[in-house]
Amino acid sequence: MLMLGYEPSTVKSEIEISDYSRCAYDLGITPKQFMARYNPMFHEGLELLQPYTIRIPCFPAPGYQLLCINNSSAAYATDRSAWQGVLHTATVQTAARSEQRIIDSTMIASEPEGSCDLVSRSELKEFIETPDVGCWD
Repeated sequence: MLMLGYEPSTVKSEIEISDYSRCAYDLGITPKQFMARYNPMFHEGLELLQPYTIRIPCFPAPGYQLLCINNSSAAYATDRSAWQGVLHTATVQTAARSEQRIIDSTMIASEPEGSCDLVSRSELKEFIETPDVGCWD
């Protein structure tokens, strides 16, 4: 699961969701094979996904927006229901360098009961309390 948090901005953006699991099914391959062969960050993959893509309407830039997306690699199936994965594409319109469109991204995944923590308590405390915020030019 992917959670995207859009902060208020004067910079407009658009969101599209692509059913890559169904596209992979129609091509006779798995979603993982689709991503390996036709990553939509490249033109060919983007073109293949076009018939499986819809724009998310009503996504205004001035307010806070939260979007949760199932980005799993579960395969599409006609004989059973499954929470198949989808991909998202965000297009941020060109803005002046003084304007920002901040999009916070968080991956959410479950762990089997009894799994050990991959992040130590001190690392977690440092992350929560840090005054540093990353900025990229």
